[in-house]
Amino acid sequence: MLLRRKVCRPRPTGRGFSVSPHDLPMIYRLEIENFASFRDAQVLDLHFHASLPPDPRIYAELFPGAGAYIPKVVSVFGANASGKTNILLALEFALKVAARRENSPSACFPFNSPDTFHEPTRLAIEFSAPIPDSNQFALFRYLLIVEAATRSGLIIKHESLRHKPDGRGHWQRLENFSTDWAQRVALRSPLLGHAPDQLVHQILSSEPDSLLQLNRQLPRFCLGVERMSYQYTPQGPQARFAHQGMKQEIPWSLESGGTRAFVRAFPFLNAALRQGSLCALDDLDATLHPLLVPKLLDWFYTPESGHPTGSQLWFTTHSTILLEELTRDQVILCNKDSQGCSTITQLRNTKARQRDNLFRKYLAGDYGGVPD
Repeated sequence: MLLRRKVCRPRPTGRGFSVSPHDLPMIYRLEIENFASFRDAQVLDLHFHASLPPDPRIYAELFPGAGAYIPKVVSVFGANASGKTNILLALEFALKVAARRENSPSACFPFNSPDTFHEPTRLAIEFSAPIPDSNQFALFRYLLIVEAATRSGLIIKHESLRHKPDGRGHWQRLENFSTDWAQRVALRSPLLGHAPDQLVHQILSSEPDSLLQLNRQLPRFCLGVERMSYQYTPQGPQARFAHQGMKQEIPWSLESGGTRAFVRAFPFLNAALRQGSLCALDDLDATLHPLLVPKLLDWFYTPESGHPTGSQLWFTTHSTILLEELTRDQVILCNKDSQGCSTITQLRNTKARQRDNLFRKYLAGDYGGVPD
C-alpha cells in the first residue's frame, strides 16, 4: 500500500485559480528492462513517505493527503557512455507510444547481445493524477511490452493501464484505455533537448508570448545579448540577436554556442512551466556556465505567479558543482559494468546522508558513477 491516509479536498475551479499541481500527471516511477544499455530490470522510484511535509519548493505531494512526496527536479550523474541518456530515452519512448503521436517510435532498441536482442523490451511508468470527472485521485501504472527485433515496425506485445483509487488496494485494469495522460506529458517533451533548429524557430516565431519570455531571460543568461528577433524570409524565419554596444545584429549561425543551446531548450522549459508537465533534457549544462544552471532549477522550484506548480524536470549532467545545490533525493547515478550493462542507483538508497557533502564524496568515488 503506497499511501497512508486519505484526505478529500475540493479541487479549485473557475476563474482566479491557477492550475493545481495535483490536476496534472506526476511521474514518480520508471521501470526499464532490455532497452538500450539496460539489460536487466532497473527501477527508478522517486517517491518517499514523510510524516512532516518536506520543503515545498523542492518536493511535491503526489496528491492531497497522499503523505508521499517526489522531488520536482531529478538529476542523473555518471561517466560518459554510462547510460544516462538512455534513462530519458526509455521514458520518452514509452510516452510517445502511449500518446499515439504521429512520430511515435517505429522500432525498439534492445540490449545488444545474442541472449537479449530478440527478447521483448519492458517499460513501465507510474504516475499520480485525478480520475476524470471526479474529485478522487489515483495512482496509475502504464505497462508496455514490445517485440524487440522486427523488420515490420514496432509490434506491441502487451499494453495496459491500471489504477489504484486513492492509492489503495490492488492495481485495477482500466478497460477503456486512455492516452490523455501521456499526451499531456509527451507533447511537451523536448526531444531530450536536441530539437532541430527549424522546430525551435517555428515555435518561437509563431508564439509571441514565448518569444517575449525568452527575451526577458536572455540578458540574464547570455552576457551582452539584449534580445532575439525574427526576420521573415522565403526560406522561413531567420533569428537575429541584438548585442549591447553593437549596431549590427548577429545572425543565428554566428551566435555563441551557449546562447543557441539556451534558445533551443527554452521553448520546452517554458512550455513545461506554463502548462505544468514534464521536461527531460540531456546534458543540461553542456554549454551553460555551471553557476547559471541553478537559476534554471529555480524556475521549477518557484514558478512565476499564475503558472502551475506541478512541473517536473529530469536532466542528465556532468556538472558536479550542482551537487552543492541538490539533495540526495534528487540524484540518480548511472554505472556500466565490463559487459556493457548499465545500472541505476538512487543516492538516497545508499549510505549517503542529507547532511553529507555530496560534491566531495561523489568526486572521491564514494557513491560510484564516476569515470574509472
